[in-house]
Amino acid sequence: MQKQAPMHLGPHARLAALIGGVLGFGAPGGLLVLRIFQQRAPWTELAGDPLLFLYLTVGSVFVMALFGGVLGAREDLIQALTWTDALTGLWNRRLFDRRIEEEVERAKRYRTPLSLLILDLDRFKNVNDTYGHVNGDVVLRIISGIVRDAFRASDVVCRYGGEEIAIIAPNTPLAEAEKLAERARERIAQTVIPLDGDPYRITASIGIAELRAQSDASNLLLWADGALYAAKRAGRNRTRANGTDR
Repeated sequence: MQKQAPMHLGPHARLAALIGGVLGFGAPGGLLVLRIFQQRAPWTELAGDPLLFLYLTVGSVFVMALFGGVLGAREDLIQALTWTDALTGLWNRRLFDRRIEEEVERAKRYRTPLSLLILDLDRFKNVNDTYGHVNGDVVLRIISGIVRDAFRASDVVCRYGGEEIAIIAPNTPLAEAEKLAERARERIAQTVIPLDGDPYRITASIGIAELRAQSDASNLLLWADGALYAAKRAGRNRTRANGTDR
């Protein structure tokens, strides 16, 4: 099961609603300013018909905030679609490329640990060759949901390409990343996927790397990718982190 997106206003919607609400004070505020220029005390407007003025204030703020929120929510939706992989529902490669640079920069600035994991499904080509690409897509969707659930909300889980999934794990040292990787690997290995009536199991290999001093995003990717291929060479269905077999 894929996680459902929580029902809340995104950053653009919240900001637009706030700006709309502030602008909503323009109508009643403008009325008071107009009365001042007409050399009338602003409070006489309130004394004459306070309910009308209150209605004007609340109504104006509410309508403008609602209008701003709707426009902002549309922008949030467009952005979410831009960064989401259509098949798996994971973040896509475009977002990964952006976030890995941001997280490396943040980790260096605040001197916090950062780990990168690259997961690849073992012998995935056999699924497409035996059961067809439609069933291959089914496997990718199911496994993507399992991987996403195995990691934390703070981790950035992306479809890196084909049957590869990359996970950026901020504030995570190598030892903790290994535990997360093992949890995901075990859940995948234990999952039975019905394909054309056949109970099908698939495994995954995972490479893990931790950011080091004087390194950058390209180094991190290179190390994680090298660890992944070491896991493949060691027999698949395992994790490899900085030369340590699991």
